[in-house]
Amino acid sequence: MKKILLTFIILVIASIGYLYKFRYLEDKTSIGPMPFEFSPGAYAPIKVDAPILIVGDMMAQRLSKFKELLENSLAKNYTQGIKVESIATEGESIYRTLHKIKSLKQVPLIILLMSNQDTFKEQIFKDKDLALIKDNIKLFKNEYIKTLLMIFPDLAKIIYTPVRPIKLTGKPNKETKAKEDSIYQNRKLVHYALYDFALEELINYTKKANSLVINITTPLNLSLPPAKSCDGSISKTSLADLEKAESSFKKNDYKLTYNLSKELILLNPYHARSQYLLSQSAFKLQKFREYQNSGSLALSLDCKNQGGDPVLNSIMIKLAKQYEVALLDFDKLIVDQSKSNFTFIEDIYPQDLYFEKIISTVSSLLKKRLRLAQ
Repeated sequence: MKKILLTFIILVIASIGYLYKFRYLEDKTSIGPMPFEFSPGAYAPIKVDAPILIVGDMMAQRLSKFKELLENSLAKNYTQGIKVESIATEGESIYRTLHKIKSLKQVPLIILLMSNQDTFKEQIFKDKDLALIKDNIKLFKNEYIKTLLMIFPDLAKIIYTPVRPIKLTGKPNKETKAKEDSIYQNRKLVHYALYDFALEELINYTKKANSLVINITTPLNLSLPPAKSCDGSISKTSLADLEKAESSFKKNDYKLTYNLSKELILLNPYHARSQYLLSQSAFKLQKFREYQNSGSLALSLDCKNQGGDPVLNSIMIKLAKQYEVALLDFDKLIVDQSKSNFTFIEDIYPQDLYFEKIISTVSSLLKKRLRLAQ
C-alpha cells in the first residue's frame, strides 16, 4: 500500500514539474491564444499630442489624407482648433495596431480605427501549428475557461497547448502563398478568430484608458471577380452549367446568367465564381439584396483574396454592438451608393467624395460627443 501511495505521489510531483517547466515556463501565450509575440523594442514609445488619432491599415492611411478636412470642420465650433494625427500604415494588421496603441505614451481622447484590408498579408503563425492553434481557440471560446483566464491570466500558460510563437519585429512578415487551398482556408479561419480576440482587446484597452474608439468598416469592391475558386468547391457535373452562365454573362444576358448561377450555388454554395456571377447579374436586374449577399460571399470564398474581407467587417460590427462603442458602416454606405453611382476609382479605394462623407459623419458624431454643436 505504501509503495502504491509513494508511486502516486511521485507521479503527481512529476506531472506538476512537467507542467511548470514545459507548459508554464516556456509557453508565452496571452489570454487569447495568440501564436506570436512582439520582440522587445519592436515599436518605440509613441508620443501623440493630438486628441484625435487615426490608426489601422492602408485604408486608414487613405482616410488620414482627409484629416485636415476633419480639423477644419471641428474648428468651426472650437476656436482653438482640434488637431488630428495618424499612425496608420500600409500593411499593418489589427495585431500591430493593437500593439502600437499599447505603445502610446498617452492614449488620445478619440481613436478612428480602420483595420481589415491588410489582415491576411502578414505571417503570424506557422502552418504546421494550425491544428494546435485551432484547438486553443476552441478552449478560449468556452465561456467558463474564458472567464477563468480573465481572472487568472497566467493560467493561459497551462491551459493552452504550447505553440512556439513567431517573433514579430517593427516590420511586417510577408505571408507566403499557401501550397494548398485547404491550408489557405484554415489560415483564414484562424485569422478570423484572432482578429476577433485582438479587436476585443483593443476595445477593452481603450475603454479603460477612457478613450472613445470609432470603428469604421472597410468598403469592399463587390464588382471585383474572385481570383480563384477553391479546389473542390464545384462538382464536375456542374461545369457545363458554369460554362453556360459565363457565356450568357459575356453576352449581357443577365436574366439567363441569374437563373443559371442561382441553380449553380444551390449545388455548389462555396464556389466563389458562381456566387460572383449571381451577384453581378442580380445587380443588373436590380436585385440589390442578392447582389450584396452573393458578392460578399464571393469575396470571402476567394482562395486568393489578399484584400478586405466581409467577415472581418461583420466581426467589427458585432463587437461594436456588444461593447456599445461607436461604429460607422463605411461598407454599407458604398453598397448603398453603388445602386445608382460609380463608387470606386480603382480596385481598392472608393472615390474621394465618399471618404469626405465619412469624415463629415465623424465630425457630426464628435460634435455631439464633445458638445461642440452650436
